[in-house]
Amino acid sequence: METLDAYEKFRESAKLPRMWQGAPKLENMLTLTEPDEVWAELQVKVPTEGWLQFQSCQQYFTDGLPTPEPDWGCLLAAEAVTAQGHSLSLRQNTGQGWTLATHSHDEQGTGLCDEVRHRLHGVNGNLVYRRYWSDAGERGYIQHLTLLTAIEINADSEE
Repeated sequence: METLDAYEKFRESAKLPRMWQGAPKLENMLTLTEPDEVWAELQVKVPTEGWLQFQSCQQYFTDGLPTPEPDWGCLLAAEAVTAQGHSLSLRQNTGQGWTLATHSHDEQGTGLCDEVRHRLHGVNGNLVYRRYWSDAGERGYIQHLTLLTAIEINADSEE
């Protein structure tokens, strides 16, 4: 890929992150309307790690889904990763309901991707995201999707 070769020539001197070829592949997308349906479908995907945002609780998990407490309320959003390396994203729709999308990584995809880390609140750790970039012609490469790929917890200390 010509663009990737050009990028690599000046990446280190410009202190830019490593990029590689790849694109997201949408494996499945579900539209859900009932709160109980949302939790049940997320359980079916068997995520190993990720984060959850309920009405009254927000938390990360690294050893499978936790058991929700009744006072947490309804699940609003989530991002997670499965043992097979699929990225899950749960978002509320602008109308009523939620969308649960499952993506995999296509190493032969025509776009570019890189990886970023965001500090995880409350512990010494990071949320690891893969950003996908696509060629927008004269506008250059633009980011079009970001997917959670891992949670890294450093065992040496808490914040």
